[in-house]
Amino acid sequence: MEQEIVGFVKDELRQVSESLLSAVANARHFRHGLFNKAVAAIYYGVYHMETALLLSRGIDAKTHEGTHGLFAFHFVKSGEFARETSKEIAALMSARQNADYGRFVEYAEDDVRHFAGLAVGFVGRARELLEQDYPGLCEHSGLDEALGELRELAEPGVGPG
Repeated sequence: MEQEIVGFVKDELRQVSESLLSAVANARHFRHGLFNKAVAAIYYGVYHMETALLLSRGIDAKTHEGTHGLFAFHFVKSGEFARETSKEIAALMSARQNADYGRFVEYAEDDVRHFAGLAVGFVGRARELLEQDYPGLCEHSGLDEALGELRELAEPGVGPG
């Protein structure tokens, strides 16, 4: 992998970590969760991980829809991710748009837990692929800490506060 691409992938991994930690902080906001913000942040964590995977293979998408389509073509079609993964990401993308732009849309704690669980599975699998292709790439990215926090959020009984 070229040094420039390694830098781009590492930057995406930093953004994955920041987005996932932001989701956790929003969901656990003092007194009440900021669940719409948490859903949006989870989406961005997944989006940046899709981008990191594509960049690791020398593929650079220009839009969110393009990123999702190229991910499906290069990673789902190849069998590296289940077909259901693409549908789950599409649902998360729709939820993010509703959370950010929808009127009278209020996501609840259970919604956040659901999307957090999807993100944990996706980001964990993507991390495995990146490490298979480029050992050590994910070290010092904050990804493991962010995944651990998100995993706690996805589990029942770990609510805001």
